[in-house]
Amino acid sequence: MEEYISKVKLKQMEISSCKKRLAEAEAKHRQQQNLFELLRAERNACSKSLTEAHDEIEELRNKLKVLSNQIEQLKEDIVTKEGQLVKEQFSKPKQFPAALLIIASRAREYLTRSQFDN
Repeated sequence: MEEYISKVKLKQMEISSCKKRLAEAEAKHRQQQNLFELLRAERNACSKSLTEAHDEIEELRNKLKVLSNQIEQLKEDIVTKEGQLVKEQFSKPKQFPAALLIIASRAREYLTRSQFDN
């Protein structure tokens, strides 16, 4: 009978040991699960930030294209208006030398600005 009692006590100690290991494993699992959830939340936040940054970059690229087109249009307008000015100045024979000075001055300004724009 003592033999059975000692076997029962031994089995109870094994059960107790197993319960303790199970509790430790469950605690570690909960800790790992919490870390996983934190990492997933951080990944989602980073992904959202990345998407927003890509959207902002695309928006800025579109604005750059629009502004570049506007600059080119303004340059073309300047050339057209300078051509009209030349025609007007050459149509007035008295002011011929003054017209050349004005045209040369504006051409230099335009070329200087064009070099800085590029």
